[in-house]
Amino acid sequence: DSQVLSVPADASAAYRGTLSRVVDTGQYRSGDFHIHALPSPDSEDLLEMKVQAFVGEGLQIAVSTDHDRLTDFAPTVSTLGLDRWLTTFIGDEISTNAKGHFNAFPLAFQPMARNYGAVDWFGLTVPAIVEAAHKANAGDELVQMNHPRGSSAYFNYIEFDPAVGDSRNAEEFTTKFDTIEVFNGKRKGDTPEVLQDWYSLLNRGVFIPAVGNSDSHTAAQKQEVGYPRTYVRFPGLNG
Repeated sequence: DSQVLSVPADASAAYRGTLSRVVDTGQYRSGDFHIHALPSPDSEDLLEMKVQAFVGEGLQIAVSTDHDRLTDFAPTVSTLGLDRWLTTFIGDEISTNAKGHFNAFPLAFQPMARNYGAVDWFGLTVPAIVEAAHKANAGDELVQMNHPRGSSAYFNYIEFDPAVGDSRNAEEFTTKFDTIEVFNGKRKGDTPEVLQDWYSLLNRGVFIPAVGNSDSHTAAQKQEVGYPRTYVRFPGLNG
């Protein structure tokens, strides 16, 4: 859309355009399941700014996944009057020191609990962490393997070999993940290697749905939300 404006000296002019949805996605909703904001020690994004970024970029589902701490975007969404456009879920990026990072969601925000109800992973093997995440709160949680290659990467830690579809660290190896982050917006260069890992699992009958997420930490500094994003069939949500 475009409009020519004539602005007199010492005056102002404004034009309000309307964005139209180009593609009807039906019951499929665009989601980003790996997002950080101010509660993460490596993010400076205010919750208000992050929520505005979600809606501005056309996301319909946003999951908070701060490091070892739960964040609830819902009150901010309501304050900004954006409930019509956005549905949020509370999650947790389980950030181990060396074994990898894993998202668990949806979780219940617990004001009186340590880190508001984040999964306690200290001293656990990865299979035990995944089991604990699956049992958190109501027991309906999804557990996502984040950025499997590179730094803070699970497949690197367990020395996963896609040629044989197995790990050299049997105690720490598990495939009981609900999704695997094949495309991470911060780690685009790792995608080809992670694809090979994923194909290796598929070829051996291990089906873990692939997702793409932004892993956005600083939305105002070229780490925008929703790039990449994942479309999921989710009837009944707003947007």
